[in-house]
Amino acid sequence: MKKIYLSLIIIFSANLFSQSFEENLDIYCDYDGDGKSPDCDLYEQFANNNWATKDWRGSIDQRLDMITCKCYKKDISKQMKIYEYLGRSYEKEGILDSAAWALKQGVKKDGDNKLLIELVAWVLDKQIKLGDKSKIEDQIYYLEKLLDIDSEDLKALEKMSDTYKNNSMFEEQIEVLNRWLKIDPSNNKALKDKKNAYESLGYDAAEVDKERWEKDPTNLEYGISYIKSLLKNSDFDRAIEVCEELLVFHSDSKRLLKLTSESYSNNYDDKKAVRYLKQLVDLDPNDISAIIDLSIGYVNLAEFKDAYNWIDKAVKSNKMIGQAYYQRADVLVQLVDYYRDDELDFCDRLVYDLASEDYMNAYKNGQLKSKIGGVDQVVGIKTRAQVIKNRMGPPLRTAEFDIYFDSGIDDFGGWLRVLKDYNMVKQGGSWYTYTRENGDEIKFLSKDWNGKLEDDPTLRDEVYHRICDKVIMDYKQHSQNFLTKFY
Repeated sequence: MKKIYLSLIIIFSANLFSQSFEENLDIYCDYDGDGKSPDCDLYEQFANNNWATKDWRGSIDQRLDMITCKCYKKDISKQMKIYEYLGRSYEKEGILDSAAWALKQGVKKDGDNKLLIELVAWVLDKQIKLGDKSKIEDQIYYLEKLLDIDSEDLKALEKMSDTYKNNSMFEEQIEVLNRWLKIDPSNNKALKDKKNAYESLGYDAAEVDKERWEKDPTNLEYGISYIKSLLKNSDFDRAIEVCEELLVFHSDSKRLLKLTSESYSNNYDDKKAVRYLKQLVDLDPNDISAIIDLSIGYVNLAEFKDAYNWIDKAVKSNKMIGQAYYQRADVLVQLVDYYRDDELDFCDRLVYDLASEDYMNAYKNGQLKSKIGGVDQVVGIKTRAQVIKNRMGPPLRTAEFDIYFDSGIDDFGGWLRVLKDYNMVKQGGSWYTYTRENGDEIKFLSKDWNGKLEDDPTLRDEVYHRICDKVIMDYKQHSQNFLTKFY
């Protein structure tokens, strides 16, 4: 309103001391000097021409004149058009505060005008995205007004959810998502966002995955997400059940076959794990990772001939994969360990020699390189190991880790993988975000992670203890679940 009054002051400066405001207004608004109401249609024509030619400033001035002269007092729809295009013109000029003001003035006159309310929320959203967090509450107010008009306005609910998500207000987002899902229980975006919100808060998202999958049990994506949650919670029996149900509809899904095999393996049923890995390899004979897992499965069954034949095939098909060489060597070593007597005989030594050759090839093809002084140099190796005996967790698991020649096993890289697995860091493209216990956020690239921990002992200790707390608690829960099978 200050801008309106300022324009009037400028225009009427010559008469301000001799005439009343009303008299000056009559003069300003009366084109013909006949004392009749102004020609609002002419104002509107000028305003529309300015809008059509993208003269936003002219459009603003003409519509401010229409408001000043109280045009279309008895035609509410035309009044709302004035406020609508005044707000749009301000937005085009990038004057967002004035755009919001103009649209809000229209809403004051017509509180049920859905279009104007939507436009107010849209302008406020632009301000929030530009960094003005003070507008969040205002935007939510107008989105709620939309829902007062139409309680099933899914666009309003989605926008409200996105606003809370973009500002890390996950508790509030979950409340909105529950309202959304009450109207549209199978909405994929709402269910996915609810899961992400749960994970962002550190809650168990398995229930969300369960809810989503049970509403659509043939949906592959929902099922896979649910299976992963079950595996994470060490609920292997239920993971197997879901896998088998999904395979009825998606028997040729490589991802599902992989998860099914993993579920059986974790449940100590290596025969079935191998069966599904064979199906996976039949679908994709070039899947080296599946062949390696298949070979490991046969080793677990002590079927060394099949284990060797499969991994030998993988090595011959691609001689550049260090992991394949490593697994072939491992098959040979475990073969000897399984059958040999206390003393090594000639055959045992021969097999060890073959394994040694494969280990060397694995080393050559799993090298970690880095530019030192502008020259590529070998600084470490990628390693894949299988744990045969383990007092801290289930046996016969495989692990991959990097070993650097100057510092040994890359603990910090492993820490980052654990943080990702437990949703303790957020990833957006190449960037990660770690939220510290005090609320501070640290953004980094994976290549800079080790340096940050080395340079900041306090951060290093905090990350270490958070990982320990999370993993140990999860392991305790897994142990309890495991023991209940026997007692």
